[in-house]
Amino acid sequence: MNKLFAITLVVLCFISNTYAQTVLGRAVNCSSNEKDCTGCGTGATDVIGAQNLFTFNSGTKSCMFIDCSATVPATKQNGWMCISCNGIASSMIPPGNVYSGSSCAASCTPPTIANAAFICQKPAVAGNNVACSTNGTDCTGCGANSTIQGLFTYVSGNVCKITDCSSTTTSNAANLNGWVCNSCNGQTGSAVPAGQQFSGSTCAASCPSGQTASVSNSFTCTAAVKIAFTILFAIFGLLI
Repeated sequence: MNKLFAITLVVLCFISNTYAQTVLGRAVNCSSNEKDCTGCGTGATDVIGAQNLFTFNSGTKSCMFIDCSATVPATKQNGWMCISCNGIASSMIPPGNVYSGSSCAASCTPPTIANAAFICQKPAVAGNNVACSTNGTDCTGCGANSTIQGLFTYVSGNVCKITDCSSTTTSNAANLNGWVCNSCNGQTGSAVPAGQQFSGSTCAASCPSGQTASVSNSFTCTAAVKIAFTILFAIFGLLI
């Protein structure tokens, strides 16, 4: 019996010491649904892994970092971790309420600024207004898929514009089209190749000989004969 008591005592001490080492962070409003900590992984490379390091408080609808005293893999670090653990006693997380580069910091280094998720990043470079909305309510007409369409912000009427021309997602060759080129052309800080029309696989200042680009063909360099046939078929369709 004494042996069982001793073993139980050792186990209880081990559990007590284990939990004593856990250092909860302060409450942060990173829950995107007020039901769990979905949203708290924003900005981390491992988004799911990062949000799993937070615990939800149903009373306040907020989340807290589960253990600021633990070593956090670089892939799971983000701004919500920084602000939750900032100033917490016994925290192993570097002090600072923003995530800058690869660590927490007290402030962002210019020209970067903190976004809504407390990540230091360069300010977004908004594009020019372009008339690519086909329904007057969103930007579904601005791209062939949801990824490209999502690069645009709806303005009004048939007008949309690229949300951030400096983004690597925007400048990715797979996401370029005539509307992207036209919207980002001439914008300071843009990562999109210069040129107001889409030619081949990139933006260009002019189209190859025999091709033209304008609003009628979504600023994509197209052979003139193809445009003529398109117009002809459209007229023929109306006559029928």
